[in-house]
Order: sequence, then structure tokens, then C-alpha cells
Amino acid sequence: MIDELANEVKEELTGHILPFWEKLVDTQNGGYYGRMDFNGMLRKDAVKGGILISRILWAFSNAAASL
Repeated sequence: MIDELANEVKEELTGHILPFWEKLVDTQNGGYYGRMDFNGMLRKDAVKGGILISRILWAFSNAAASL
């Protein structure tokens, strides 16, 4: 049962969460775009937050070390 849950969590992380954030990389200015509206429209003019970018980088680093 625990192995099944671990597989589901890994699948959610690698299949949905990380790919979502990969689409928000700002290749022109660096970092990640920090805002998307409820309709899924990217707001490239939004101010970037250091805490959000730090959390995203931590998540990718932790995933790379764990997977």
C-alpha cells in the first residue's frame, strides 16, 4: 500500500507538477513567470517574487536528487 502511494505521488510530481512549472520558465529574463490567471493565461508583466522562484528551484533540485 505504501509503495502504491509512493508511485502515485511520483507520477503526480513527474507527470503534472514539474511539467507545469517547466512551461513557466522565462528564457528571456531568467527565472520563472510568477503569475497565471484563472483562465491559464500567462501574465508576463507580473512582478517576479524571490520566494516563489526559490521554492520552484528547491522543488526541482529536490526532485532531481530523489528520483
